[in-house]
Amino acid sequence: MHSDELVPPEIKTKREFWTHVATQLEHLLTGQRNWVTNTSSASSLIYHSLQAFPRYFGTDENKAVNWVGVYVHSKYFPPSSDDGPPENRLLLGPFCGKPACMLINATITPTRPNPGVCADGFIHAKSLLVPDVEQYPGHIACSALTKSEIVCPLFNGTTPVGVLDLDCLALGGFDQEDLSGLERCATLISQACDWKTLSTD
Repeated sequence: MHSDELVPPEIKTKREFWTHVATQLEHLLTGQRNWVTNTSSASSLIYHSLQAFPRYFGTDENKAVNWVGVYVHSKYFPPSSDDGPPENRLLLGPFCGKPACMLINATITPTRPNPGVCADGFIHAKSLLVPDVEQYPGHIACSALTKSEIVCPLFNGTTPVGVLDLDCLALGGFDQEDLSGLERCATLISQACDWKTLSTD
């Protein structure tokens, strides 16, 4: 499947676009339960579909989505020798776009009450539509080019395991239609994956 075939020309509205992406994603994830494989495929599909939809996004440097990917809690990754003491943190998972923050501290403390968009979405298990990331308390700037963002939590049943994250080059680049569409994608990804804890809590 090539990127210029991802969005048929008859698709004109965002509602039609996200319905099409969700349908494609559902087919793509069928028959596979590994979360790394599925989030890799999902990130690629969403990213390249948005680039193939110039009516609203495309590759225009003024409105393009410049990053699509996931952050997942560290306990779902194999342990590594430099992990140190167990921490409540999100690690960078599969993505499309430029290199991003490797880990995000997902703990709220009196000295750190605002952990940023991704951590907030994970901690509070809620989606966030951020029209201007510079105005968001605690925002972590992985890229100075990013102006707006959507974060949707991923779940194992009712337990949040990570987030699906979209960044855009435009201020106010996303709206409620995009939020609803991405939430649908996040639900499909969540339900398609086996989220097995591999490291100790």
